[in-house]
Amino acid sequence: YVDDQRIGQKVIEIEAGGRKRVQFRYTPEKGGYRAFRVEIPDDALRDDNSRSSVFHIPDKLRIGLIGMPESRYYVKQALASGRGTALEVTTFEPGSVGSDAYQTFDVLILCNVARLGRAEINAIRKSVSHGAGLLMLIGEGIDLRDYNERILPVLCPLSLTGVSGRRDQRERFASFDP
Repeated sequence: YVDDQRIGQKVIEIEAGGRKRVQFRYTPEKGGYRAFRVEIPDDALRDDNSRSSVFHIPDKLRIGLIGMPESRYYVKQALASGRGTALEVTTFEPGSVGSDAYQTFDVLILCNVARLGRAEINAIRKSVSHGAGLLMLIGEGIDLRDYNERILPVLCPLSLTGVSGRRDQRERFASFDP
């Protein structure tokens, strides 16, 4: 249930002591606080028959699109194509805003950002640790060494292992460790 309106129902069987994951899809019509409740039929233990929580769904999703204009162009166009959606997109170049600006976004998208300063890396880490999403689009202009030594160890436990493909056919790909 969302705000006391049923959004779905599924019948499943679970053995005693077992676990099962059940998923429901919900698309809110507007932002605000929503009360979610999950129920199972009455049984011998009534205390576990209902669970509820309240979530805040933002009215707008604030997106920070970071990169040089030519690197963020297509992402900006894709985000702008959803007219009528609640996306608030702010674009800026790396190093052009203070560290506090990163805290104002719900999602940060790095568009082929070649390098980041230490303060920016820490600001992104802080923003992500407070719940912001992070999408890194990595292209030809990045400094692999800088990503592996300074950026990725702070933001996520990955490393770039190299570039594959042929430059003359424009089919080059950077890949992460498995």
